[in-house]
Amino acid sequence: HREGFVSVEHLKRYTTLGMATDQGKTSNVAGLAIMAAVSGKSIPETGTTIYRPPYVPVAIGAFAGHHRDENFHATRLRPSHHWAAEQGAVFVDTGLWKRAQWYPRAGEKDWLESVTREVKAVRSGVGFCDVSTLGKIDVHGPEAGAFLDRVYINTFSNLAVGKARYGLMLREDGIVYDDGTTSRLAEDHYFLTTTTAKAGLVMQHLEFCRQVLFPEFD
Repeated sequence: HREGFVSVEHLKRYTTLGMATDQGKTSNVAGLAIMAAVSGKSIPETGTTIYRPPYVPVAIGAFAGHHRDENFHATRLRPSHHWAAEQGAVFVDTGLWKRAQWYPRAGEKDWLESVTREVKAVRSGVGFCDVSTLGKIDVHGPEAGAFLDRVYINTFSNLAVGKARYGLMLREDGIVYDDGTTSRLAEDHYFLTTTTAKAGLVMQHLEFCRQVLFPEFD
């Protein structure tokens, strides 16, 4: 007040009383009382600040909109999901996907017993795994191979057309970031697979590398 801030709006801006979680609904009242006392006026004479919206209490869900309940975290299902559910599969959330972890049978005490049975069945016979949840990224361009050489610790520029190779992707600090197989479909065309949970992040990483780190690649 001594510095020339004589308006209640000055008080609000100078002290930031109108900010934070209560938006001045409680703190401004105390501030106005202090300002009234300093100026020798009553609170009605001093006036009140202009309220920020919302003027009345609003449920937090109104701000969230549709991003709540089931819509807060989208769920994607594999082509074999319903079949797996009918077989009693125990599912795990991986990224946006529901993936079957194991298929318990009556009398089995825990997951290890179920998994041991499944492993024995595959090793003595045959088994299949639905990996359609893996991330899938197309990389095109005359320098696609050289670009992938920079992204993975493996060399992909010498991969023969029609062949696939396992690739390991590291972070800048050397920690494993992701892995997957890469197939060369043509001289300038590669098809990458990523882990289910990291598909979106790997795509962002590749775009960052292409646009920022290695913009010279076509």
